[in-house]
Amino acid sequence: MFILQVLISVSFVLLQGFFIYRLYQIHIKESSKGLSKKLGYAFLLIVLTGFVFTVISVTLFYYSLQPWVKAYSLKLLLYFIISAGVGLSLIAIYSLKTWLKPVNRSNKENQPNQSKRKFLAKAFLTSIVIGTPITYSLYNEKENIELVQFPLAFKELPPAFHGYRIVQLSDIHSSYSIREDYLNRVIQEVNQLNPDLLVLTGDYLTGKQDKKYFPELLRALSRLDKGMKKYAILGNHDFWTDASFVEKGLKEANIRVLRNEHCLIRQGDDFFYLAGVDDLSVRKTDIEKASQNMPLDAFTILLSHHPDFIPTAADYRFNLMLSGHTHGGQIQMPLIGPIIVPSRFGRKYAQGLHKVKNTYLYVNRGIGVISPPIRFLCRPEITEITLIKEV
Repeated sequence: MFILQVLISVSFVLLQGFFIYRLYQIHIKESSKGLSKKLGYAFLLIVLTGFVFTVISVTLFYYSLQPWVKAYSLKLLLYFIISAGVGLSLIAIYSLKTWLKPVNRSNKENQPNQSKRKFLAKAFLTSIVIGTPITYSLYNEKENIELVQFPLAFKELPPAFHGYRIVQLSDIHSSYSIREDYLNRVIQEVNQLNPDLLVLTGDYLTGKQDKKYFPELLRALSRLDKGMKKYAILGNHDFWTDASFVEKGLKEANIRVLRNEHCLIRQGDDFFYLAGVDDLSVRKTDIEKASQNMPLDAFTILLSHHPDFIPTAADYRFNLMLSGHTHGGQIQMPLIGPIIVPSRFGRKYAQGLHKVKNTYLYVNRGIGVISPPIRFLCRPEITEITLIKEV
């Protein structure tokens, strides 16, 4: 499969180089007046080719019975768009440079060949330098798991929970692009961490079309160590798929699902409250029910799929809220960050640790992806939080 990825990557770099070469030929042969017209034709060619790629990719995605074809259809389309964009940018830069420095017509017999060699060398070098890292990241980053580990100190933490380790998984999205072999690697890493508590914060499937992949996820979850404490909540996609179906499967995997309710987590003579709410996006959240009869001075942790619930969690004085949902934006750009974050707070709670009033919030980037099935500068994440008793 890796060889196929490399061949595809090289093919698109060569395609981009071909576009640049053709535009260069037009540029050398035509005057400045004819250049704009020819560049317009070349741009139209790229746009039409992109349209054809779009039709082919979407058709393969929706009608192909082979999961790997579905996975690669959108990848190929996206890389073509990036590749063509890089090519157009390059030719625009080189064209501007040439316009500002016209070719010496009296020596045009010797100049074009030398200029052509330099131009092609720069174009192909730039294509490879830019295209290869992008392609590698698009194809491989979505399964390049990052383990995020950090301590978190609380004055209210019961002494017996000093050093207590919580592992969080979120947004697994089991589907044609998130398969059992990858999920087994995730579970293997969780088992190696051997946490005191495992929490799963929603979105195990993406839609009804992915129900057929749920057994793969359940088989993977069944490989979790039997003695591990395991709790889960549901996310918006689970409700859009079939909440009862997902909840039943998780229970069969010996994972307790918290739906607007709480439970006691005990360690020696001490305990804390672990609460879970249904997802905010589908308006099923009931914090009153989830926190009913919880003492105000107790140490409390809330599982909420959507990080936008943090103002309410802070008002109810939870010590810690664990969330997912955002995928960290899934695609991030250098110096800019995530392009799209499904939150009314924008990028504020896209990922990582935050504090609102006296409540900590941690937003996990997730294990899986939604369409397009790629990650860029935003690796999938397993989180391990070590609770510390602040003296």
